[in-house]
Amino acid sequence: MTPRRHVKLFPLVLLALLGGLSFWLQSLTDWLSASVGHDKDAATPDYVLEGFSATVFERSGGIKQHLTGERAWQLPNDPTIHLLAPHLRQYQRGVLHLEIIGTDGLYNPKTRISVFPREVTLLRYAPGLPTAKLVTSRLTVDTEKRTAQTPAPAVLERGASVVHTTGFTYNDATQQVQLLSKVKVTHVPTRH
Repeated sequence: MTPRRHVKLFPLVLLALLGGLSFWLQSLTDWLSASVGHDKDAATPDYVLEGFSATVFERSGGIKQHLTGERAWQLPNDPTIHLLAPHLRQYQRGVLHLEIIGTDGLYNPKTRISVFPREVTLLRYAPGLPTAKLVTSRLTVDTEKRTAQTPAPAVLERGASVVHTTGFTYNDATQQVQLLSKVKVTHVPTRH
């Protein structure tokens, strides 16, 4: 029902999300995957990182990704990595092009599924274009299947154009977006 032109905003932001998030989560998993053996309470984390910062560099030495957060931890016998206030910045040729800012997040390296159970904001920057901003209160990303979905209200803005929807699914392989309900689109053409 929504013209194809309006829906093009979602694939661009979600494509960047899936690519950046997949690489970030795999890097974090590799970094935190040291096995810890103990006989302690299952409710006590194996490790806790406070005020963490991790940087991935390009071969040329420039920054590719930078992840910060207030806290990261993993519980015994549970592969899920818990993140408090994760903030991912992804760069291309030294220029910031994507930010993912979450209230908190969960990532299971076995299933490669990430869940942001509370507010998450994605910002995508492109030279000569207004910043694309996606905000939702819950987001699930399957980095193996390259899909993203939410049943919650979501708002995508790029310049003066805005898409409001209650729920969406996105498949990166097919680059198809399905807006689930209560869709409202305000499209303001950009002038060249």
